[in-house]
Amino acid sequence: MENGGNDSSAMCAATLASLRASDTNGKLNQIISTIQKKVGGVNVSCRPCSSEGVEAGARAFLMNSVPLTVTLCTNRLKNEKKDIEEALMHELVHAYDYVNGRCDFSTCNGLAYTEVRAAKAAECNGEYLIPWFKANCIKNHATKSTANLFPTKDAIQCVEKVYEVAAKDNAPFE
Repeated sequence: MENGGNDSSAMCAATLASLRASDTNGKLNQIISTIQKKVGGVNVSCRPCSSEGVEAGARAFLMNSVPLTVTLCTNRLKNEKKDIEEALMHELVHAYDYVNGRCDFSTCNGLAYTEVRAAKAAECNGEYLIPWFKANCIKNHATKSTANLFPTKDAIQCVEKVYEVAAKDNAPFE
């Protein structure tokens, strides 16, 4: 784990260590272990992010590097355990999908597929009294993320197209 050298980066790194140690449901360590077995490692860094390129507006992002790197943007994340855990889980689902070749991130449908899975595991994780609320949460987050790379109209259509299959895909937590 690296950090960008400032106080928020150090606090983020400390929170990450705490999350790994106290992983109450085991999902965080499970997905990290699964990725490590496949590609030998995944690096997690905490640092301020720029407003350009893949970092533009993101609170976290996945870099195809050796080792694969999840970067948490300390200038966009609250220094709260829940926010950091959510962003990390979201990116780790993308990392899992990437290393296992589960979808093509360069296509609207492929990106929508991994965004549905990531939203389900992170931002919309948990129990909902009415299933429609969870589905709406997942679709909204997945559409917003997909629309970062594809026009909003296309993102909406792609999320709708892949939603049923992607929402049932629980790998690697099955």
